[in-house]
Amino acid sequence: MGAGTSRVNPEGESPLEPKTPYQVGIVSGFTRAALFITCETSSKRSKLNRTSDYLEDNFDQCGRELGAAICKLPRLISQYDKDINSPLYGVVAVSSPVYQSVFDSSAAPFAYTEVHGHQEYSHFPATGGHIFINLKADRRDLLFSVARSFLDQVKLIRVDGNSIIKSVSETEGFVYEVGENGFGRDLTGFEDGTKNPRTLEAQIQAAIVPLRSGSYVLVQKWIHDLTSWEKQTESQQECIVGRKKTDSAKLDPNPPTSHVSLVDLGKRKIVRHSMPFGSASEHGLYFLAYSSDLDRMDEMLQNMISASKGNSAMDLMKYSRCVMGQYYYAPSAGEMERYLNQTENECL
Repeated sequence: MGAGTSRVNPEGESPLEPKTPYQVGIVSGFTRAALFITCETSSKRSKLNRTSDYLEDNFDQCGRELGAAICKLPRLISQYDKDINSPLYGVVAVSSPVYQSVFDSSAAPFAYTEVHGHQEYSHFPATGGHIFINLKADRRDLLFSVARSFLDQVKLIRVDGNSIIKSVSETEGFVYEVGENGFGRDLTGFEDGTKNPRTLEAQIQAAIVPLRSGSYVLVQKWIHDLTSWEKQTESQQECIVGRKKTDSAKLDPNPPTSHVSLVDLGKRKIVRHSMPFGSASEHGLYFLAYSSDLDRMDEMLQNMISASKGNSAMDLMKYSRCVMGQYYYAPSAGEMERYLNQTENECL
């Protein structure tokens, strides 16, 4: 089962604890397609922009309904997953204000802030977003069905007669070729994700917050200028990326402003689930990464843009610009199941 969620026991009583404490999609395997969904909620009377001092016992009905809809995604995936012979995974994550309002008002806040580097091209915009969903499968019809079912449920939640969902952005990811190491290539022609931890244990250590079993999520959308990129020789491209194009071997020595030099944090790993997206007219990379520690992602972004060091930014940013960015937190599967059980008991 791809979802790794709770199941109902044989007597039909309340759901059991999830088989894994974390959302399995965070450490899931390779699929041919993905769907990335970002939802903005209405701030009007929804209280979803309140800070951590907002008390749970004052949380309004629409907020409770939204929390339940978010937490039902693993169950929704399980409904499809049990009837198919195809991989299907999903992860749902929320922004800091939503997590504080729905799950834990005492949780430490976190934020993705806009950063400008010293070069015109070095810029990370902060575009916001309250709910993020990543669905993965080999079959696009499954992605469509799960996404539609989830969004239909959420859009029914009303605030002053209007849907609590103000806007939805959907991006389809796809596999572009497969390199010698078995990883899909970015549209620039280089394998992506070659430094991901290989074993499940190592992935859990990199991506899952100890004790809490959640995960911090970094989402960015990059638009490539392939016309300019393809004017560079293969040797020039390799120096910009920091790897060989054929087998993804790391260059030695590595240029200081190469992608590899600036994002390499040594033994502190992240788990990437990035994918190419787009059409012939506009295309790029949808960057998605999970981490047990938000600081390592902050450090990686600062290194890429070199804003904290006064140095030149990553050379790759001359050929690809970041147009979207946000941090989220993916609650544990157990935390979401407990929220649902509590909500359902309150309705009895």
